[in-house]
Amino acid sequence: MNLLKRKAVQFIEKSFLKSGKVIGMRHWDPPTICEIDLHLPLVDMSKWTEVQHIKVKVETFEYRDYTPVFWDAETHTCTLIIDISHPGKGSNWAQNLEIGNDFNYVGVGTAGHKPSFGEMMSFADTSSMAHMLALEYLTKDKGHLNGVVVLDNPEHVNQFSSYFKSNLQPTLRTEELTETWQSWLKNKTLLGQTIYIAGNIPAVVSLRKSIKSGYFNFNGNVKAEGFWK
Repeated sequence: MNLLKRKAVQFIEKSFLKSGKVIGMRHWDPPTICEIDLHLPLVDMSKWTEVQHIKVKVETFEYRDYTPVFWDAETHTCTLIIDISHPGKGSNWAQNLEIGNDFNYVGVGTAGHKPSFGEMMSFADTSSMAHMLALEYLTKDKGHLNGVVVLDNPEHVNQFSSYFKSNLQPTLRTEELTETWQSWLKNKTLLGQTIYIAGNIPAVVSLRKSIKSGYFNFNGNVKAEGFWK
């Protein structure tokens, strides 16, 4: 991109971008997952009743959606949990951040899932871990959420349990994602729960079809969100 075009793009972006600040960072071991604490002074988090996503600028005219979790409306702070195991512009952005950095984002919007009343069950992979933790964070007085988060590293399974006070069960992936979800589900009793699935698109579609087919004798609601292929 030549200098003139770059300046034009920067001018356009400046007209709609908002800014926040990185106030904390933690890498898991091995460092393929990172937590990023943000201060978003312009965001009213007190009105969040659904899982949200923040559209972050990771490069000129390049944006990625991430799920904020563990937010505090009074201090305007929240945390992102990002899978940086795969190369890409989002991973590069997260890996190059430092505490004190300013960053730009387009805005914050709903991500399609909100808690129902009563029993809920969720299925997540590394990419949707924050999504389901945010859903659990929202349940509070509405009901009870349990579920599974499938992770690719045994150390991350242990770290999830030590880092988060959660009813979500971290499980090591030893086969394809859909099969790992199904293996976990076979040991559970399905009643009339609302089931939430998020993560790898083919795996999400496959599990949803399996549950809706009647194989697990389930007659509740299934809410699915695909994140990546």
